[in-house]
Parts: sequence; structure tokens; C-alpha cells
Amino acid sequence: MSSVRIAVAFSAATRFAMRFIGLGTTIAVARLLTPEEIGTFAIASAVTMLLVEFRVLGAGNYLVREPEIDENSVRSALGLTILICGALGFGILLAGMPVASFYGIPDLAGIFAILSISFFCGALY
Repeated sequence: MSSVRIAVAFSAATRFAMRFIGLGTTIAVARLLTPEEIGTFAIASAVTMLLVEFRVLGAGNYLVREPEIDENSVRSALGLTILICGALGFGILLAGMPVASFYGIPDLAGIFAILSISFFCGALY
């Protein structure tokens, strides 16, 4: 089997595995939380999911399209990813209180703080 086929198969398997993990997490959260808590979590999760799409823009596609990858291009892509993840993480952290007051749900700020951790960890992988 060629390396391209192996890479495509690995990529597809990873995507499906992530979707199943997400489904399992959703099922677990639905069983653990009350309907009111699910609504609160859904608001925070929806905002965070929108920002996750911004996190994946740019750096990976740049490296894939680069005809020749050298150390400087990898460092540039990593630096850009760290900056984007950090900015989005701080943005979610700072937006927690205003969004919580807008919806009148004080617990929303804490959920935003917890969800922002994934952005700070996102630069590590």
C-alpha cells in the first residue's frame, strides 16, 4: 500500500473516531445534566464551536500546500497556531462574563472558562 493511501485511511479513521468520541461525550453530558444545565452548556458549546473553526484555519493548509517544507515554515505555522489558539482562548475567557450577563445565566461564565482550556491546550498538539 502506498504512503498516500495509508495517510488517507489514517485521516479518515481519525475523523470518524473523533466524531464517535464527540457523540459519546454528548450522550454522557445529556445523562449527567438537567435540562436547564443542558441549555446552558449548549449556549457555551455553540459559541466555542464557532471559534474552533477559526482555530483550524490557515496553518495546516499552508503546510499542506507548501511545495517544500523546511524548518522555518514549520516554525511559522506553529507560531501562528499558538497565537491564534491563545487569542481565541483569552477571547472566550474574557467573553464569559458579558455573555453570562446577556443571557442572565451566571454559571455560563464558569463554563466558558472551562471550555477556554481546550484552546490553550490546542497549541500543544
